[in-house]
Amino acid sequence: MNVVSTDLGYVTDAWRIQVQIVVVNLSMKLLLIDCLVNTRSNEYRSANPLYGSLTMRARSMSSSKRRRYAIYGFPLLFLCMSIFSCSSDAAVAKRMVFALTNSRDSNLEKLLEQPSIDGVAFQEGWAMLEPRAGEYNWSTLDRAIYQVRVHRKYVSIHLLASPRTPGWLSTVGAQYFSGTDFRGREIADVVPWDKVYLERYTRFLKALADHLSETGATPNVFALGVVVPVAECNLVGCRNDMIGDVRYDRNLYLTACKQMIDAYAEAFPGARLFVSPPVRDMICFPQQDSKFFKELMDYAIAKHHNKAYMFAADLNSQGSERTRPYLEYSSKTGLGFQTIWSSTNDPSIRMKGAYPSNLLQSINYGINCGGSYFEIYAVDVLNHERAIQQAIQRIHQ
Repeated sequence: MNVVSTDLGYVTDAWRIQVQIVVVNLSMKLLLIDCLVNTRSNEYRSANPLYGSLTMRARSMSSSKRRRYAIYGFPLLFLCMSIFSCSSDAAVAKRMVFALTNSRDSNLEKLLEQPSIDGVAFQEGWAMLEPRAGEYNWSTLDRAIYQVRVHRKYVSIHLLASPRTPGWLSTVGAQYFSGTDFRGREIADVVPWDKVYLERYTRFLKALADHLSETGATPNVFALGVVVPVAECNLVGCRNDMIGDVRYDRNLYLTACKQMIDAYAEAFPGARLFVSPPVRDMICFPQQDSKFFKELMDYAIAKHHNKAYMFAADLNSQGSERTRPYLEYSSKTGLGFQTIWSSTNDPSIRMKGAYPSNLLQSINYGINCGGSYFEIYAVDVLNHERAIQQAIQRIHQ
């Protein structure tokens, strides 16, 4: 089966452009040396306007000087032209569109047939993929990724854990807490820096990576959301330095976040890593910690370079509250967005603005901020209304 097998990095046309530049520069080099060193006929002169001025200068040089220019000067010129010609193009990322769905979507085939998308983004639960400790159920995910490969597209995967961790996790020694979140709602979850939790999830990541490698699907994996210890950096169960009945420890939490970024990178060395900023810098309500995400992102970029994307799942027509304080990172690495909801079916008006123009407004904001990756809800991708489709197509323009 013919499937995508390219290295993903920044998905650009830079290498194609580089090859063209090298070929053109090499052709120019050979033509110039030929003009300088050799004598041609009148027909050659008339067919090559550059010949006259070049050969006049060449003939005023001694033969030894001409040889030095040919041997040393033009290779240097060729090298400089190649370097400076690629300096701007190589950093320009092609914008990509992924349909947000899951491996059980009955409309997956329709989605993959859409020319407006580059791939699909699956939200998958750890508890479903590892229903019992050490026993994995890849069948549904395998079928879905096989469809992705048949259509020569990519897949991003958000392997959701907290707050719906596998039931067996507590039986193998993971520490849990219970309490209320910042809205006063009851919550029970695993302690984010618990060693058993992090070790078991790391083991799960490696098992998935090994399985995808065995099935030949690894080249189609574009990115993974770093959703452990928690999905979006904020500790929703943390209030006044207490996470339930456990004291919040900034150092332990930051260390756990770094550990998991490394775990994702080790399991999937060719994939992008999506790291989410917190809302309003509130790691533990109500205190603000404006340095936490910067420390985390600086670590991720320093160690994993542009594989560590800043990614936010709150894009709407008014922008992205999560990324707004950290847009400096859009010039350092990739920037990805997921719309906060669908424009097509938005009873709570989470997308803000009026339908259907709010989708285009959201996308324009993301593009203006330097976004190169967009996850759009499947219901929007399959919506044939012209304004919705034009908004999605805007990403590729």
